[in-house]
Amino acid sequence: MDETLNTVNAVQEPAVEVQSVGTEKVTELAEPAKTNNAEAVEPQQDKKPEQSREDNAAAAAARRREKAEADKRIAEADDRAAATLASRYNLTLADGTPVKTRAQLDQYDVEQDFKQRGLDPEAVNKAAENHPLVKKAREDEARKAEQDKLTNEYSALINAFREETGRIINLKEDAVIYSKILAEAEKTGKSYADAYKNIRFSELKAEKSALEAKLKAQETNKANAASSPGSVNAEGSAAGTDYITPEEFESHRGNQNWVNKNFNKIIESRKKWGG
Repeated sequence: MDETLNTVNAVQEPAVEVQSVGTEKVTELAEPAKTNNAEAVEPQQDKKPEQSREDNAAAAAARRREKAEADKRIAEADDRAAATLASRYNLTLADGTPVKTRAQLDQYDVEQDFKQRGLDPEAVNKAAENHPLVKKAREDEARKAEQDKLTNEYSALINAFREETGRIINLKEDAVIYSKILAEAEKTGKSYADAYKNIRFSELKAEKSALEAKLKAQETNKANAASSPGSVNAEGSAAGTDYITPEEFESHRGNQNWVNKNFNKIIESRKKWGG
């Protein structure tokens, strides 16, 4: 039983085929080709362009994500193997919990070891919690949980980014915004998706303020232009001239304030209307 539970990861060295030549044995390994030093030409190596800080941040983030995903796949494979073995032999921990993960299988091995030494269950549980294997298993579980969290956060970020832009975030092309997301998440403690939403909200707010300022400036310029010499003012008469056309008078004759303000102009202008 113990031999079944104590799993050992066997690592085999790759075999090298050996042939016999006469009384000597030689391995089938090709020797490196010899070159004439006089004719050897050093290959020219293209100088790599220097990466920006954003490119480095994006590359580092990509490496972390790839490593987290690889570690997660390995941990999940270990858990599946442990669950299969435990199910075959109906293994449970001292408290009756079924063994379903690699961490629980390690804990089971420790508990069985202490039981064989004649220790009582309470002492077994206490000793097992402080055993290096169990501690390592707990650390592995915590690391796996953190990897799952990062994977889930990145998936949520992809969805949030796609909902707004219609495409999937690219860690190289979108290095600037991704660096901002990481910084915002670290500063606020929020998830990547929430950090992205915070950034976009701030950006949209700034864009709205800029647009309002632009519209206000346009209105001010329009008002200034309307009151400048030679322009048509709010009363409908040409600024800088005393002449009021019949059309202007007809369009404003119902406005008593306008009539009062331009009364003298109207009298003088009517002399030129004729008819």
